[in-house]
Amino acid sequence: LHDNHIRVYDKDGVELQPEQINWRSLDAMNYKFRQDIGGDFNSLGVVRIDIANPYGVYMHDTPAKGVFGDDFRFGQRRAGDFNLLKSFGARHGFEVADTASVLIGGERVSSTLIREALLEGDLDRAARLLGKPYEVCGRVIHGQKRGREIGFPTANLLMQRKNTPVQGVFAVTMRGLTAQPLPGVANVGIRPTVSGDPTPLLETHLLDFSGDLYGKRVEVEFHRKLRDEQRFSGLDSLRAQIELDIQAARAHFASQPNHSSHQP
Repeated sequence: LHDNHIRVYDKDGVELQPEQINWRSLDAMNYKFRQDIGGDFNSLGVVRIDIANPYGVYMHDTPAKGVFGDDFRFGQRRAGDFNLLKSFGARHGFEVADTASVLIGGERVSSTLIREALLEGDLDRAARLLGKPYEVCGRVIHGQKRGREIGFPTANLLMQRKNTPVQGVFAVTMRGLTAQPLPGVANVGIRPTVSGDPTPLLETHLLDFSGDLYGKRVEVEFHRKLRDEQRFSGLDSLRAQIELDIQAARAHFASQPNHSSHQP
């Protein structure tokens, strides 16, 4: 970390001198911020409140406006709340605004509820909370071509997080290739039958499409979970199960008035 633009304050708003700062703790906080957000403190030029006290937080070093949920918590043991952050803003020259809670079906919409729905495979509930189907976007990459070898070529996307909230086999649609979304079957996981790679991969077999997809930017929408990922005794049993997954996906889309899936 570069300390020429770092400002650290205690819980009373008193600035600490460099020799009073626990730089090792701040380095750890910077690492977590980089993992979660994709940037770091040096690039943002932030003011940081001392994380050794219960109200640790980081903020921009220029007058700015921050928008937070009304249940926003921060700092050690989540001891800081929206009102405390607002008081820091008044003291240090930045504006803090809140977003009102949104209720859908009696539930308060939050990232925690959405993640829980995805982990449980309840894609209908996740879609209600999100206002649209859950989706993963990315560019199609080259894989091991195992799907092609057993008769089910796939369009592969790298998952951005190892701990993805969706795992298993799903009925999906893919956007970005034609005017209408294309139905397919997708597996999200580590492919235990054919691979020892722990990196999660999204593999989508499109039901009624063939073509070169490498490098294409696509969006995969998740509509129904068909089953959990599992290890098979060999490629023949894997191939037989994929046939059943395709039948299940076609049946799902046939039951939806806004989707269509035709037997080739």
